[in-house]
Amino acid sequence: MAKLELGRYSFSFGDKFLYSPCDNCETTLKCSEFFALEVGRFVEYDVSEEEVALGWPAINRAYQWKERIAESYIDLAGDKVHRIARFRRTLDSQPWKLDLSQYD
Repeated sequence: MAKLELGRYSFSFGDKFLYSPCDNCETTLKCSEFFALEVGRFVEYDVSEEEVALGWPAINRAYQWKERIAESYIDLAGDKVHRIARFRRTLDSQPWKLDLSQYD
């Protein structure tokens, strides 16, 4: 599971993001050190997810995420921003498919 610490919080990547204060904020990576902001760059994650509901057995899922810098542009405030596209697949042998759950 990938873990990125930004400022005083760490983000654990799963189906949803979880937030918790970091233990040692002095060794925290800057976002640009973790994920270079250049169009075409990507990071792949192996995700293990466990869904738990009262009265039901836990459901375990495993899949891969790929986050890619799809484009960069200047927004209305004049700042450079980057659009990140997320893709998902279950097996290495499968093609990547756009993960539309990011738009929920």
